[in-house]
Amino acid sequence: IVVLFIAILLFWLPSGIYARLFRTQAQNYNQNIIRQTNLGIAQSLLQFEEKIKKVIDDPRIRGFLSSDQTVDSFQYEYQNLIEEYFNFQSLDAYYLECFDIYPLHKQGNLQYGYKATDIKQIEGSDYYEHALIYPTNLNWLPCHKEARCLELTRCIYSYEDYSLQGILVIRLSHDFLLDKFQNLSIVDADCMYILDSHKQIICSTDNALSGAEYTDASLLGENSGSYSMDGKLYSYAYIRSTVPAVPYDDWITVIRLDEKMLLSDFRNI
Repeated sequence: IVVLFIAILLFWLPSGIYARLFRTQAQNYNQNIIRQTNLGIAQSLLQFEEKIKKVIDDPRIRGFLSSDQTVDSFQYEYQNLIEEYFNFQSLDAYYLECFDIYPLHKQGNLQYGYKATDIKQIEGSDYYEHALIYPTNLNWLPCHKEARCLELTRCIYSYEDYSLQGILVIRLSHDFLLDKFQNLSIVDADCMYILDSHKQIICSTDNALSGAEYTDASLLGENSGSYSMDGKLYSYAYIRSTVPAVPYDDWITVIRLDEKMLLSDFRNI
């Protein structure tokens, strides 16, 4: 009885206490990483949106859209114009894989990048429908698994009569969103996800999951928190909990840890 009592006092009881301590510490680490990641993502997205607005408001593009000039005759000038905004030494240029404009009243489209799109009929396409959701902002499509990239669309309107002049289609590397997490992470994360407002995985450190529905969406609260399931520890936070009043405030960052890996050092002790 004395030996059993000592074993309970010196092993099982401290084991439970320290296991909870390890989990709490991991949750706190994750929340700090998530908030820093969300701040970096929000800043990158807002800066990127501002740059895109400057590009489509460039007088040369506006002049082309309202003129009789053909796509082929403007293609070379368009290439140089995009390179002015996306200097090859900048990170934005590193992430940019495609920057295509589809005029609605001209044949063909303007192309830039090595992952060019080939949309036969822009009106009625998924790109067209997504661009109309928030006409004055960038709209994120599900991850393009074949091209292995992020896709965005935006409407281009005439400022004179507000008629729709064309659709912008952008393709970005997954690293555009993931690098903030990878640079800040100080834990051995099992997986990391970024979810859009529909709880769909925009991108993940596991590329196979990009574009899929987040199956545990019902377990996500309103701002931030953690939960455990099947031996995994999940920590999450909405972007709005870090950066209020941004267009992406319903996006969610989730970090998943394997509890066996989390407690491995503790078990050895």
